[in-house]
Amino acid sequence: SSISPAALFRVCDLYHPTIFLDETEIYSLEGKSEVIHLLNAGYRRGQTAIRMKGTSAEMKLAFFDVFGFKALAGVRTLVQTLESRCIMVRMMKARRKVRLSIDEVKAQDLRGKLLELRFNTLAASDISSISSVFLKRVPDLKIKDGRLIELFSPLLAVANEGQEAILKYAQKTYEMRQFEEKATEEAEIIEILSQN
Repeated sequence: SSISPAALFRVCDLYHPTIFLDETEIYSLEGKSEVIHLLNAGYRRGQTAIRMKGTSAEMKLAFFDVFGFKALAGVRTLVQTLESRCIMVRMMKARRKVRLSIDEVKAQDLRGKLLELRFNTLAASDISSISSVFLKRVPDLKIKDGRLIELFSPLLAVANEGQEAILKYAQKTYEMRQFEEKATEEAEIIEILSQN
């Protein structure tokens, strides 16, 4: 909590952590857009965010590899450029009683998997060698949308369980986007012109 945008760029570049950001609507405010730039660049492997670093007398370009998982939560929609780079999960306000205890067995299992992932990450000499190992685990996404393939491939690469559910959600997201694109005014105009 309470991390500056400059520190966030450096943490992403050094550790490639999973970042959880709450109240994302504040990032559309003036002076807070740096985080949006980080998120826009960080969805694709190999894409960097460019910033200046150093003292005012010796400023140099710095390239930050900000690729990694990020989970965002907010009550408003995201800016359109960022939303197109996200896997959206619409949530409703909880009506049921919230459990205050956790399943110890499942928590231990999850902890073990996270430690294994962290060990594999530390054991590899660089992030690109980690990527190639995980990408071998990605099943074929039978969708014709490069952006969605970029979004779902890393998730599928690290999923130990639930790949079928992720594949179904990817297909559902693709079909929803196709429907939305066909419903635009531009699509209707093209349809009318193609009929004449």
